[in-house]
Parts: sequence; C-alpha cells; structure tokens
Amino acid sequence: MSDTQDDILGLTAGIVAAYVSRQAVAAADLPGLMRTVRDGLVALQDPAAAKPEGFRLTATEIRKSMTADALISFIDSKPYKTLKRHLTAHGLTPDGYRARFGLPDDYPMVAAGYAAQRSALAKAIGLGVPGAHAARQAAE
Repeated sequence: MSDTQDDILGLTAGIVAAYVSRQAVAAADLPGLMRTVRDGLVALQDPAAAKPEGFRLTATEIRKSMTADALISFIDSKPYKTLKRHLTAHGLTPDGYRARFGLPDDYPMVAAGYAAQRSALAKAIGLGVPGAHAARQAAE
C-alpha cells in the first residue's frame, strides 16, 4: 500500500474508533461505516476520484461551468481560461475529460472571452491573410 492509502486507512480507523466509543453501532454496520468514512476522506483528498463510475453532470452544472472569462474545471472546481494544460497535468485528454464527466462533444476547452481576445489579436497583426492582401489592407 502507498503512504497515502496507509494515511487514509489510519485516519478512517481513528475516526470510526472515536465514533464507536460514543455511539452504539452494530457489528454488522461497521464495514459500511468504515467504507463511508474512507470514501469521505478520499473525496477530500481528490474530489474527482469521489465521483461514482456512472456519474453524469446535469445540464445546469455544465452550463454554469462555462463563463465568458473562464471554464470551471470539474476536477478541482477552479476557473481556467484554457483547460488543456490543466487536463494534461491530470493525465487526461480533452476527449477523456468529456467522457469522464459526461460532457457533450462540443464542450469548449477555451473560455469564450479568451478565444475572442486571441482572435482579435490575431486579426490585428494580420494572421491568416495572404501577404499581398495584408499589405493592401494595412495601406487602406
């Protein structure tokens, strides 16, 4: 077992022991109590790991995660202008992220405001316009 798993096991045992010392708990209920406490500790350590296997977000949660200035990550609930580097740090691809959280295929990886800002900057410096045409536009 890893140190983290040992830590969680030790914390779980301590919490359950303290609880049982003050509350009457049937022996048959102890495994469920321990599992519940352990799952809670794992959720505190890594919120994404606590989500059940068939977990699907609601349409409202998905909509609220997209703001003009940032996308809210479902991994750590923090805002990001672009999710790609964040996902790579967690060993995910955009498609893997979408599949893991049940997001639609067109879920953006870049905040709308940031994309518009970058687009305006690219247009201002003439990117995407052939050379002679760009020079003509600059002269006008």
